[in-house]
Amino acid sequence: SCGASVNRVGGQDLFLLEQDSDQAELQAMALAAQDLRSPLTSVMAVAEQLFPLEQDDQDPAMQDQVARINRGLLQMMRIICNMSDAYRYCLDVHAQMETQNICALLDEIFRKAEHLISHAGMTLRYCGPNDPVLCLVDAEKLERAVHNILSNAVKFAPKGSTIEAKLTRKDNMLSLTVQDGSDGID
Repeated sequence: SCGASVNRVGGQDLFLLEQDSDQAELQAMALAAQDLRSPLTSVMAVAEQLFPLEQDDQDPAMQDQVARINRGLLQMMRIICNMSDAYRYCLDVHAQMETQNICALLDEIFRKAEHLISHAGMTLRYCGPNDPVLCLVDAEKLERAVHNILSNAVKFAPKGSTIEAKLTRKDNMLSLTVQDGSDGID
């Protein structure tokens, strides 16, 4: 929603659209995030080629630098994704819900994340039910939520630790737990 006004400036009428400033700021942030996402994706792809998975014979200082670069790139991507979502949430854009096998979906999400987490010098283990479980889900939002949780685990867990994720089912309830090697929150 926006308002409009006509102001006389230098002998001419100037038509101005007025938008709620909070909404305009969120929209500008979302547009900036869109502009940042493509070059960051390219940088991440190049970094993956330049810095392949650590090998045992590599210099430990080099391994640490590679892990820090990858961790920074993942954190930047997370921030950019959150920026782009802020405006959608403000507009109350409805989720794109589809019936999907959530076990297969989470398996794919964790399999992709496993490679990225290994660049940070950590191991990711995921375990979920073998039987399909059909759910109405917004796959993009679920993936974003899992990435945010994993990003926190990578941020606070010590290098060399294992992050364990598990999807369990009890009756009609699914539970996803993620544990890392940090002390956690008091």
